[in-house]
Amino acid sequence: SSSSSSSSSSSSSSSCYLPPDECDCLDKDECTLDVTQCNIGQNYTGLELLAYMPPRKGNFNAISCTNNPGSYSCDCDHGYNMTHNATFVNETHPSGNATFVVPFFCLDWDECAPDWSGNMTCNLEITSCENTQGSFECHCGYGGKRRNGYQLDPAWFPDSGRTVFGPLANACIDVDECAEDAALEICNYLYLAPGDVVATQVVECHNTIGSFECRCAQGFFDENATLNNTGGLNLFCRLDEDECTERPVDPCGHLNNTKCYNTFGSFECPCIDDPFYSALKPGWGSGNYTSTIGWEKVPGSSHCRDINECDIESANCAQQATCENTPGSFRCTCNAGFATPSTKKLLEQDTCGNWSGSYSSAKSGLLSAASAGGIISTLF
Repeated sequence: SSSSSSSSSSSSSSSCYLPPDECDCLDKDECTLDVTQCNIGQNYTGLELLAYMPPRKGNFNAISCTNNPGSYSCDCDHGYNMTHNATFVNETHPSGNATFVVPFFCLDWDECAPDWSGNMTCNLEITSCENTQGSFECHCGYGGKRRNGYQLDPAWFPDSGRTVFGPLANACIDVDECAEDAALEICNYLYLAPGDVVATQVVECHNTIGSFECRCAQGFFDENATLNNTGGLNLFCRLDEDECTERPVDPCGHLNNTKCYNTFGSFECPCIDDPFYSALKPGWGSGNYTSTIGWEKVPGSSHCRDINECDIESANCAQQATCENTPGSFRCTCNAGFATPSTKKLLEQDTCGNWSGSYSSAKSGLLSAASAGGIISTLF
């Protein structure tokens, strides 16, 4: 705070007409005889001091009167500067611009003002400065206008001799805004995608020293890419990343017999040609095997392995056919001397002259009931 200043006035001395050894002139205590000296006790609420721009309000009268031999002085308290003949305007006057002059006025200086060049010891990297009457205080800045990512360490007080004045560098600790955000107010965490009934978390809060960041959760991004890690409440991570096609490396490439399937905000690695996923997204599978599951997850692993439909008798080949396992599927081949109706018809139409007595017909996937029951002997 600025140092106090004073103003002195001489009192009118009394004339003594007696001989010097008999003359005893007593000092007059102006401060006691006239309590209005130095404008003590005046309240300037509702007034604007015109000498400063922007105008400063009154009600900063921190003045005292000190009697001196033959005179008196008006002194400002510590934290104020003396202003002589300060011009005020009365905002409450009916005319709206009534002015008057105050001979002695103690003006509080705002030590927290950006242009203040005097003594202000707050460490503004971790604390905030708050101006007070005749002084200032340093606060760790937690709550309301003071919230700047730090709070007072509970272990700091009530140790003797420690106050809120000074840098407070050792008294301030980081605030974990993310942990405190139970109301989910500092980031746009959730997004309800069209057609969904449950909102998806698309933003994550990351605490930093003295602050926090709102970042897109993995698998999402914002239209404005510059906001993806520091957007705050301006960050809306509603765009899904297609990990299967937009990443330089297939995220499922390290898993045997799997294929990447994109989901909202993530991806899955199902077994290749899984009919469930093929039905969800046309064109996802190869189109070769869409009616049977030819792969299965290895127990305790994310890898997939081939299912031997012939061993587990899920192929359902006809009685006069042989089952052959293939990667992800199987093949039913008619035994020698037997053919499917369609093959027999072709034989009769196109190859009767060259028929050697037996033909086989191969079919990928599961034979239909009609085909399975229609195996016809080609032997005569």
